[in-house]
Amino acid sequence: MDERVPQREKDLFMLFLFLLIGLWLLVNPALQAQNVSVDEIIQQLQTRYNTTQDLQAHFSQVAALKSLGGKQKQKSEGVVYFKKPGKMRWEYLPPNEQLLVSDGETLWLYLPGDEQVIVEKVQTVYSSRIPINFLAGGGKLKEDFHIQLVPDTEGYPPNTYHLELVPKTAQPDFSKLILSVDPSTYLVVHTSVYDLYGNITDVYFTDIQTNVNLPEDKFHFQIPKGVEVIQQK
Repeated sequence: MDERVPQREKDLFMLFLFLLIGLWLLVNPALQAQNVSVDEIIQQLQTRYNTTQDLQAHFSQVAALKSLGGKQKQKSEGVVYFKKPGKMRWEYLPPNEQLLVSDGETLWLYLPGDEQVIVEKVQTVYSSRIPINFLAGGGKLKEDFHIQLVPDTEGYPPNTYHLELVPKTAQPDFSKLILSVDPSTYLVVHTSVYDLYGNITDVYFTDIQTNVNLPEDKFHFQIPKGVEVIQQK
């Protein structure tokens, strides 16, 4: 068993959570001016998050690992689903096929190539206070982060706003987050997560749909017969 898997789960969660927040951002056209206020954008983001119950989107993910000099990148893609409070489902397509499902209480990571299912309680995996607050609907971005607009960087989509979120209190899973907002669609189309080890994970979204009334069974996982079940402590 790869000992890095528990850390990967934590990294994935922090990414997934703030992707959820970012995807729900609907920016008012008036905010496209060059003197756009960060406070205005954040207010819109918070409002959109509070009024959105679920979403689905296609995603492509690119991870640049510091241990490989940041030049060799791991790529994957698939479909993601979210539903409040705290439910998610990430379907990774071959050749990196895997399934990550959470019903808000339990998390299952199914690795079909290894015939393994890793099971862990959400409260254990999501060690940071910030994700629990947001999943419960009580988080406030301005209370938890220092936020500023930053210029274009390689890998960020061009012609978009880039919001940098740095946690006010040190977190065990990430150092900062970037949200890229497309002013032509008023949606967050990219996020970038910087972890504490120098690794960077970028995720790009297409075909975003919100409030589609996703069924509850989308966020439950039935363990296949014959696979190894690993209960994380």
